[in-house]
Amino acid sequence: MNLTARQQRVLSWLALAVLGVAFLWLLAPVLTPFLVGAILAYLGTPIVDWAERRRVPRSVSTTLVVFLFAFLMIFSATFAM
Repeated sequence: MNLTARQQRVLSWLALAVLGVAFLWLLAPVLTPFLVGAILAYLGTPIVDWAERRRVPRSVSTTLVVFLFAFLMIFSATFAM
């Protein structure tokens, strides 16, 4: 079967995409904590910035946000059951 140059390029990109998805699938247990951490940082940054504008030290506001997220996770896990 003879493929045109365009078909070969599309097939190459498709093969790379499949390999990339398989690679991410295999690394999911390792990458998941980083993804969760990035999401929590993305959600917590505006709260810390808001507290910093109100003259709360950044380290204190960061600690409070971490405890707030931990409390929310424990609370939701406790009452989800």
